[in-house]
Amino acid sequence: MPVALEFINFIAPIATIEQKYPGGLEQCLRDSCPASWHDEHLFRTGAMNPMDIESIAKKWKKMGFQMTEKKNGREVWKDFCVVGTFSGPNVECEWLEVDDERFCAYLKGTDPDGPIYGPLYE
Repeated sequence: MPVALEFINFIAPIATIEQKYPGGLEQCLRDSCPASWHDEHLFRTGAMNPMDIESIAKKWKKMGFQMTEKKNGREVWKDFCVVGTFSGPNVECEWLEVDDERFCAYLKGTDPDGPIYGPLYE
């Protein structure tokens, strides 16, 4: 099931959060702003401007999340990615699929059908 996209989105796989975020998903949800939601595969938080997204990314990097890596000579998102609602990821994200028609994203290889998780869909 997908998560809704809104403005500038910071998305991380829940499996990665469980491995790297101190306290796992449960603590991540307690630490997150109200503009955060998740399905069974992805956690999404976001901001309305690039400076705030950069601040979120820096916080997660300090916790040990790796932003990007090189694969086959190109840079790709690794532990999280940043996705513009109308522009998609600014760097390739191999584990994420974006549905531009429904303004949502889902973990690659999972079922994109079903309810969209986010405030406009609850």
